[in-house]
Amino acid sequence: MPIETILHKGVRIPIDPDLMSPLIIKVLRRGTYEQREAAQLKKIIEPGEVILEIGAGIGFISSIVALNQNTARIEIFEANPEFRKLIETVHRINQIENATVNTGVLLHEPTDATVPFYIMPNFWASSLT
Repeated sequence: MPIETILHKGVRIPIDPDLMSPLIIKVLRRGTYEQREAAQLKKIIEPGEVILEIGAGIGFISSIVALNQNTARIEIFEANPEFRKLIETVHRINQIENATVNTGVLLHEPTDATVPFYIMPNFWASSLT
């Protein structure tokens, strides 16, 4: 259950201590969470672009992308299914309608095998290995 909402780089983000570690919450409150990535996106998105984001985390970068007037739409893939609701909430409270959230892992080759995904306390450290 979110305990507060932080405005970060124009994006409202509900803080959810069940999904966000104390370190991630601290970085969000400090205003430095993915700030370099967000600044670069303003410079590189061209009119009409369709963007693919792999590893959406809390939905901050996808929000920056979706809110950019040049973005036609964004397709988002997040491997941790627990984050889907949070990402969709971030998009809803920021009035984002050009984003689609998918859960799962994108692989080079199709497979029927189960692929392990290791979830870490700081979600940005989660990975396939």
